[in-house]
Amino acid sequence: MLKNLNVAKLYLYVVSFISLFVVLFSAQAGLTTLFRYFVFQTAPEYQWQPPAIPFGDSYYAPYPRPAKEMLVEQEETATELIATGELTEEEKQTIELWLNDYRNWVEEQENQRQRVKDGLIDNIVSIAVFLPAFLFHFYYARKS
Repeated sequence: MLKNLNVAKLYLYVVSFISLFVVLFSAQAGLTTLFRYFVFQTAPEYQWQPPAIPFGDSYYAPYPRPAKEMLVEQEETATELIATGELTEEEKQTIELWLNDYRNWVEEQENQRQRVKDGLIDNIVSIAVFLPAFLFHFYYARKS
């Protein structure tokens, strides 16, 4: 059995095997992310929860996937209310806290989108690097 075992051929098969698994896992992770965030948009719901809105008729509960226009309108309303000076200090503080929470939430959303894009780029680069390595090593292993 050892007479037929060629070290170079074994090396080529081992590198092919490892490269194939990296390509498969990268493809799976990339496709999962692509479908979850961009096709079906079923990302975890906590990402889409803005802070509760403390003004208007009553406190609004957080809601999934809010309309961006509504949140921008609420932010403008809050800014205008603070500027009028007709609020008590407690109301003013509450609205300012909400504005800070809202701006932090918007920034967090942008950071999350960037992390998702970075993950997709990592997966694409892994596939681009390891797929040729797999094809090259597997071709020469089969040839020898």
